[in-house]
Amino acid sequence: MSYLNHPYYTHQPFLTEVLNNTTGDVLECGCGEGSTMMLRDKLSGTSRKLVSIESDTAWLSKYLHLQDDGHELYNVPADNNDTMETGMKWVQFVESTLSERQFDVVFIDSSPWLSRKCLFDYFKSRAKVVIIHDFDYYPNTGVIGKTTSIERYQNKEKITCDLTGEVQNYRLYYPPFKYFAGPTGPPTLVCSGVLSTEEFTAMTGAIDAATPKYYS
Repeated sequence: MSYLNHPYYTHQPFLTEVLNNTTGDVLECGCGEGSTMMLRDKLSGTSRKLVSIESDTAWLSKYLHLQDDGHELYNVPADNNDTMETGMKWVQFVESTLSERQFDVVFIDSSPWLSRKCLFDYFKSRAKVVIIHDFDYYPNTGVIGKTTSIERYQNKEKITCDLTGEVQNYRLYYPPFKYFAGPTGPPTLVCSGVLSTEEFTAMTGAIDAATPKYYS
C-alpha cells in the first residue's frame, strides 16, 4: 500500500528518493505497513541489505516470514514506556548486535516517541542519512531542536524548525496540503551529520526535483 491510498504514509516519496540517491545498506527502526514492504521492494534485485528492528513482538511476527538473505529482522528487548531508559534499550541493542554494520540510510519510525530521539542521537554521526517520520512532535515539544514558525492553511499547519546544535544538515519535508492525512501532515525529516553540506544539498536538490511526480 502506498501514500496514494493511505494518507499517513507521507514519508514514502522522500524515503524513496533518499534510497535513489544512496547505494548502501538500510536500517529500518520500527516495522510498518508503510515502510517494510516498500523498502524490500525498492532494494530487491540489488546487493543492498535491509535490516529491520522492532520491539513489539506481536507486530514483528507479522514480518518474520519475510526474512531472507537480503532482509534480517530482529526483536529489540524493550517495553513501550515513553522514557529515555526505554529509548536507550534500542541503542544498546544496536550496539550489541549491529555495531559492525554500516548503514547508508536509517529510517526511524519506532515506538515509543523517545526511542526515535535516542536512535537519532546515535545514528546522526554514523549513518549517511537519517530519516524520521512524524518529526514535528520533536521540535514542538523541544525534544529535538525547536519550532520557529507555523504556516496555517484551512486547519492544516506546517512548521519550520531549527536544529542548530543537533545535526549539521537537515530538511523537513511535507506533502502538498491536499495530501495531508491530518492537520500536521505528518512531516518527514531528512538529515545527515556525515555528508558534507555540498553532498547533502546535492541530494536534497535531487529529491526536490523528483518528488513533484508523486503528486501530479
